[in-house]
Formats: sequence, structure tokens, C-alpha cells
Amino acid sequence: MIRTPKRVLLPAVLALLLLGGCTAVGPVYKKPEVAVPDAWAERVHEHLGEGSPVFEAWWQEFDDPVLPELIKLARDANPNLKIALQRIDVARSRRIIASSSLLPTVSLEGSSTRIGESENIAKPPFPHSPYSHHALGFAAGWELDVFGAVRRSVESAEANTEANYEAYRDILVSLLADVALTYVEVRTFDERLRLAQENIRTIDKSEKLTRSRFNSGLVSELDVRQAESNLAAARALVPRLTGQRQGTLNRLAVLLGKYPGEVDELLDDPLPIPSPRHDFSIGLPADLIRNRPDIRQAERALAAQTARVGVVTADLYPRFVLLGDFSMQARDSSDLTKGNSRAWFIGPAMRWEIFNAGRIRSQIDIEETNTRIALLRYEDTLLQAVAEVETTLASINSLWKQIEHKQQQVDANARSVVLVNVQYEQGLIEFQNVLDTERTKLFADDDLATRKGSLANSYIDLYRGLGGSSMPE
Repeated sequence: MIRTPKRVLLPAVLALLLLGGCTAVGPVYKKPEVAVPDAWAERVHEHLGEGSPVFEAWWQEFDDPVLPELIKLARDANPNLKIALQRIDVARSRRIIASSSLLPTVSLEGSSTRIGESENIAKPPFPHSPYSHHALGFAAGWELDVFGAVRRSVESAEANTEANYEAYRDILVSLLADVALTYVEVRTFDERLRLAQENIRTIDKSEKLTRSRFNSGLVSELDVRQAESNLAAARALVPRLTGQRQGTLNRLAVLLGKYPGEVDELLDDPLPIPSPRHDFSIGLPADLIRNRPDIRQAERALAAQTARVGVVTADLYPRFVLLGDFSMQARDSSDLTKGNSRAWFIGPAMRWEIFNAGRIRSQIDIEETNTRIALLRYEDTLLQAVAEVETTLASINSLWKQIEHKQQQVDANARSVVLVNVQYEQGLIEFQNVLDTERTKLFADDDLATRKGSLANSYIDLYRGLGGSSMPE
């Protein structure tokens, strides 16, 4: 019977197992500390506080009955969101693959061959040729992660999985904001169409008044033609806005994972432009690091890249593998189950690239450079995030002032139209005054509605910029 050389094998195996607990080579990752402003540079509007922001369902702040339903449809059916979820599954599978390298591998192997040896080879101790060889058994291997190559691979895969999850959250934030922005655009068109119809009715009355005065011989035909031109120009605004509204509805349908026309019924009834409440907080710049998924994604990508430095650094050191095999071997298949057909081996193996022409160190240099790039990307992402919020705050402050002054203009125009028509009917002014006043009112009303829509969109951009609703339901 063949005896195992325990005095040699056992100490070697124990030594390798102890080495497997060594510290992994390569840099130990620490989350970077990046300085951010203590407060927003842009003076915050009076109803935007700096308390802790809560954005789990920010769309509820608009008190709109349709928007929450659209948000739910987008969550359930948007293709890009589903793609992001699939990427998370891929990353998780890669993490499992990396983790499996920490465990032994065992395989069942079998063969049945007929062998013919060359007659020019000395026969003894070989069997007579040709002969059969049958084998069935288990082969095992275990790479001992002495210098942490596998552990760093697992660390990188875990961070990459988390980065993919943050990428999904980032797509979710953008998707919900895009749905809300597109919905506000639809409601802005509704408001512009309503105001256009009101102005058309007013201009139509002026046209009828002018025609009546022409028939009475009080004014020339020029007044009639100018009135007709003014009315036609006002009416032409309606089909233009209607076409643009339908195009916006089609874009909204795609965001919801629907074909154009499938969501039109939800928005058939005109509603006002959503207006945000005036009592919510936006937090401080430091909150962006916790709230914005793109910043968290960049930080996780940096962690994954840092671990890859350790993976390639481990190539500078030897690799140790514990191998083993147990099988039944015989020349006659009927002898496979007999005790004397047992064959086995177990023992350590080592491989060390002592000369590689600088390939490993060059690869380390590449991964270290990629790590510095990842850090710069993280810092740039944070800079961009702060700038986005600052720009949006400036837009909100500006639009509030614009709307205040534009509303004064609209109120004055409404009164001017009444006065100018009365004076024209009394023959006190020329029709050109009526034309100018009605045109000014038409464009001012449309401009005010557009600015109100822009203000609602700026609040949505603010929620997006602050990382609103980055947590999926």
C-alpha cells in the first residue's frame, strides 16, 4: 500500500493555509474627503429653506391629480429603467463569479481510451500494445489567496455592483424629472391655448365692431382688413400650439413605455400649470454627497478602480495552489470498482513570474493612473452638481421676478383692451391703437403662461439637482 508522506505534505499545506490569511496587497480604499461650500452662493428664495430636504415623493408638492399616475406608469414600464435593472443583475453575477474563486473547485472526471504504443519504444514496464485505460474520479483545486488578488477582485466587483445600483437610481431620478417636465410642458400648452382662445374672442369682437362701423360709413376699408389680419394671425396660433402639444404628448408616451396616443386620454381634460408649494427645504451643498446618485456612483466607481490596483499588484508575488485527485483506474472496466484500482494524489503547487519584461509594473501604472482619473471624475461630478443647483436657484429667483412684472403688464393690458375698444367705438382714437393693444395683450398673455411653465420646470430641475427620489420603491 502506498503511504502519504505526511511529514512533508501536512506542514506544507498548513503553511499555505496560514499564508492565505495575509493582508491583501495594493492600496486600502478610503472614501475621499472633498471640500464643498458651507452654503449656497445664490441667495435662496424666501420660501426655500436650508433645512434637511425630503424628496421621496417630491411630485406630491405640486398638488396635481394626474402627475402621480404618470410617475407610477414610468416606474413600471420605462425601457431605460428596465435596462438599468438588468445591468445590476449582470454586476451581481460578476460579483458571484469573483467570490467563487475564494473556494475550492471540484470536478467529476471520467475517460475510457484505447491506446497503441510505438513498437520502437521499450516495452517494459509498459503493457502490451494496444491496451485499454478506464478512469473515473474527482479532481480538486484550490488557489490560496495569499496576497489578496481574489479578495481585491471581490472588493472591486462589490463596488462595481453598488455603482450600477447608483446608476439605476440616477436614471430613475432623471426619468421622474423628465416625466414631470414633459407633463408641465403639456399643461403649459393647455394654458397657452386657453389664453389664445380668450384673445381670439376679444379680437373677433373688435373685427365685428370694425365691420359694423365700416358698413355705417364711419371708417375706411383699411380698418376692416387690418382687423381681419389681426384675427387671422391670432387664430393661426391655435393649430401651432396644438401641434406642439401633440408632439409633447408623444414624447411623454415614450417615457412611460407607451406608443404615441396611448396616454392622450389621461390628459384630455385641461388642467392649470402645476405650481409647487412654498414650504420646502433644499438643504446645504454637503447634502448632495448623500442625496445625488451620480455622486455616489462616481465614488463607488473610484472604490472599484482602487481595488483593481491590488489585483494587478498581486501578480508581482507567487501564486499557490493546492491540488488533489482521487480516481479509480483500470485496464479492464470491470476492475474499476475494486479496491486496488484506487489512485490519488494531493499536494501544493507554486507559480511565480520572476521575469515578465516590466509587463506587471506597467499594468500597475495603468491601474494607478485610472484610479487618479476616477478620483478626478468624482471631484468633477461634485463640482457639476453644485453648479447645477446654483444655476437652478438663480433661475427660480429670476423667474419669480419676471412673473411678478409680467403679471403687472398682463393686468394693465387687460384694462387697456377694454378702454381702447370703448374709445374706438366712440370714434376718439384710430383703429391702429386697437390693433397694437390687442397684439400686445396676446403676446404678453402667452409669454406669462410660458414663464409660469418655466418656473414649474425650474422647481423640477431643482428636485433633480438635489437628487430627489433617488430611492426606488
